Amino acid sequence: MILNQCAPVARFTFLFALLLHLEGTFQFYGHLTSTLRSDPQGTNRFMSKNPGMKALRIDVSFTTREFHSLNLYFADLAKIDLLSEEEEVLLCKRIREGDRSAVERLVRGNLRFVVSCAKKYEHMGLPLGDLINEGNLGLITAAGKFDETLGFKFISYAVYWIRQAMLLALGEYSRMVRLPMNQVRNITVAQQKMGELEQHLERAATVEELAEAADVPVRQLAEQLNLDRIPLSIYQPHGMDMGERQLCDIIEDESVMPTDYLSDINDRALLTGRLLAALNIKERKVIEGLYGINCPMEASYGVIADNCGLTSERIKQIEKGAIKKLRELVSAGRIMNG
Repeated sequence: MILNQCAPVARFTFLFALLLHLEGTFQFYGHLTSTLRSDPQGTNRFMSKNPGMKALRIDVSFTTREFHSLNLYFADLAKIDLLSEEEEVLLCKRIREGDRSAVERLVRGNLRFVVSCAKKYEHMGLPLGDLINEGNLGLITAAGKFDETLGFKFISYAVYWIRQAMLLALGEYSRMVRLPMNQVRNITVAQQKMGELEQHLERAATVEELAEAADVPVRQLAEQLNLDRIPLSIYQPHGMDMGERQLCDIIEDESVMPTDYLSDINDRALLTGRLLAALNIKERKVIEGLYGINCPMEASYGVIADNCGLTSERIKQIEKGAIKKLRELVSAGRIMNG
C-alpha cells in the first residue's frame, strides 16, 4: 500500500535499497557493487539522465562489518587481471624453480573462481567470508602441487583443493558436534538431490523418493538427514522481543510437580485399597503377591503356591477370577463411587 502511494522514482529507490539490504540473498550484488565503485562516472551519468532520482545513501545501520569487508574484497578482485593459458604455464614453471612471486600471481589470478565456489556452499553453517578464506587456502595448496605438463588448465586441478578446503571447514566449524568428512559429503549430496527433486516434483520429496534418486538405502539416508540437524540452545533469544524471551520459556514442562506427585500417590493408594477390599482373603493374598502390592517385590506363581499350599495352576485360576471380578466392579462404577 505504501509503494502504491509513492511516485515511480521513489518506488524504485525503495526497492533498490531493499535489494542492497538483502545482499546476502542476491548473489549478483557483489558484481553490482564492484561496478558502481569502479565506475563512479557511470553512476553520475545515470543520475544526470534521471534528475528526479536522488543519490542513494546506504545507512550504517542497514549494513554489517562483514558486508563492507566483502564489498571491498570484491572491488579489489575486479581490479585483478585474469591469466591467459600461456601465462599460467610460465608461472607454473617459475613456481617449480622456487619463485614465490609466481605463486602469488597465480593465486591472485584465480581468486574470482574461489568466490563462485564459495557461493555454492553459502547458508550451510559458515559465513561467505569464511568460506572464501578457506577456499583461498585450498587454492594456495593447489598452486604448489600443480603440474602444467599434464596438459590441463590450472583451475581444473585447483577446484578439487578449493572444494575440499571448504567442505573440511564446514565439517569442522559449522556444527557443534563434528562429523566425519564422508558423512558431510553424503549430507551435501543429499541436500543437492533434495533441491533438484523439489523443483521437479513441485513439492517436498519423501525420504523414499530421495533415496531412490541418490541411489542409497532408505535407512542410511534417514540416518544422514538425522545427523544434519542443528542443535539449538534453550537459552537463545526467541520471538520479536529478542533478548527478553528465550526458547526455554515456550517449551512445555512435562515433569510432574511434587504436590501433584504426592496427590497421585494418595489417589493410587486409596484406589488400591478399595480394589483389594472387594476381594476375599485368598484372592487378595494372590494378587498382592503377584503384583508386589504391600510387598517388597513381586513373587512368582511357584512361591505363592508354596506359601498358600496350592499348585501353581490353582494360583493362576485364582488370579484370573480375581481380575475378572475387579473388572466387573470397575465397569459397574462401584469401586470409583466408594
